[in-house]
Amino acid sequence: MKRCNSCGQILSQKITSCPACGSQIMAGIKSIDDYQIKAIIHEGRSTMVCKAVKEEGSSPVSIRLFTEKSGVDETIAERLKNELRELQKLPPQHFVQHYKIKQSPDGLWYRISEWVDAANWGTIFVSDILKDHRNMITLFRNIASVLNLLHKHDHFMPYLILEDILIPKKHTDDLQVKIN
Repeated sequence: MKRCNSCGQILSQKITSCPACGSQIMAGIKSIDDYQIKAIIHEGRSTMVCKAVKEEGSSPVSIRLFTEKSGVDETIAERLKNELRELQKLPPQHFVQHYKIKQSPDGLWYRISEWVDAANWGTIFVSDILKDHRNMITLFRNIASVLNLLHKHDHFMPYLILEDILIPKKHTDDLQVKIN
């Protein structure tokens, strides 16, 4: 990810000139605070998700960087911190663990979360795994049971999308899921 030196706009790695002010863009952001960015997983209008490490050889984490368009400020960050405290009560084997909401010295808000090395849904769909109807039923049962557990803890995800349902690569055979 990149940041325009002229106006501060956060940009995709592929952008070479800032759409906000027209400045030429050279290098991307390589780190956030103590975290070195290893890969950009997703770039959206209001957030970017990165795989990062604190120091070489340490376990990776997921960093969701909130762009200026997200509207995250101190008030929203405090609400997100309260939500994280509630989410940390959920069983870690079924839900991605979110650790902190922080603000970098240059003013960017970001969330540090557990890194889940997840199988790609496209790969799952085209593989032979779901050709066996028993596996398909197992997958749906696993998703339903985790969502049931979420609801029992009085949480509801009205905007749950497929990308929020992760199948850790180490659980591809038994189709266990984690909700992000």
